[in-house]
Amino acid sequence: MQRIPGISQLVAFFGVFCVIVVAIVWWSFALVPQRANSPSQNKPQPTVCTDEAKQCPDGSAVGRTGPDCEFSACPTSDVATYLDPSRRFSFRYPSFWTMRAPSSLEPTTLITIVNPREQGIIGGNGDGSGAHVVVSRFSDMNSDEARGGSWEGMTTYPSLNAFLNDSHSFKQRTGTIIVGGDLGYEVTVGGIGANYAVLIERPDGIYEINFPSTDSKDMLTDVDRAFLASFRFDTLQNIGQ
Repeated sequence: MQRIPGISQLVAFFGVFCVIVVAIVWWSFALVPQRANSPSQNKPQPTVCTDEAKQCPDGSAVGRTGPDCEFSACPTSDVATYLDPSRRFSFRYPSFWTMRAPSSLEPTTLITIVNPREQGIIGGNGDGSGAHVVVSRFSDMNSDEARGGSWEGMTTYPSLNAFLNDSHSFKQRTGTIIVGGDLGYEVTVGGIGANYAVLIERPDGIYEINFPSTDSKDMLTDVDRAFLASFRFDTLQNIGQ
């Protein structure tokens, strides 16, 4: 029989091809899964949370954290009671708030309340040292301190209500609120950059509870609202009620 030229070369080539295919298949099913299951591949990737903040009742803020990107818990605090030295009023407040006595340049200020957890508050150094609440007392509404300034056409005001009825005054009435059993008038103080305050007319003068860093009542925190609700006038027996 005559042998076909080149047949041995074809057989050898086919054999080598089969060996290569088998090697590739084995590598695919054996080595690749091992790499996929290696510690470096299975290492969990860090979670990147969205840059959001939640305001806490005390005025501070917390962000999202952890594998589920949940908001951190708000800080908690004890409650303390402040009694005016002349026993004209008292209120409850979170113990991390600090009381600052007025200086000689603040003749109508009774007490300034600072919230160290707030940042960039008016009158501070950007470190939470500014006023959060200022409690003042005026003999009437006819001084610059009481009026908040002067304007053309202003007159002498016999009462707080008469002052608030002047549409040109720097303290415009926005509503009413009961503070310590007394009727209080909610006002915006100033024009551009106005803030929220409450004015209460008492036999010994007109009291102002001013929130310098709060634009409106809607911006009061739960702690601010609790502070207002705890405000009492005159008697020691009201403390803690």
